[in-house]
Amino acid sequence: MKIEEILEFYASGEFEIRFCWIDKWTYALMDHDKREIYFNIELWFAEFALHELIHRKYGLSSGNKEEKAVLKKLAAIKRKTSVKDLKKLAAMLAGMYKTRGK
Repeated sequence: MKIEEILEFYASGEFEIRFCWIDKWTYALMDHDKREIYFNIELWFAEFALHELIHRKYGLSSGNKEEKAVLKKLAAIKRKTSVKDLKKLAAMLAGMYKTRGK
């Protein structure tokens, strides 16, 4: 699939795009019956932040073996972390993006 096809699909308006919390394991979901696509941006923010922090804290580089270790630690952290706390981390990062990003 080429990027042009992807851009065309989203620009077509065939599906309504919604940005909302789904759960702490799902990044995106398509509901064919409702013709909606949901993106869990809060989870992306929180997980990317945790992922990079794990690399730093445990001194793991980006090699295949190290990346598997990061993903394993990330899954363990997510299991122990409440939805409320993941959302709090995401909100903090979103605030940083609004003031420092772009």
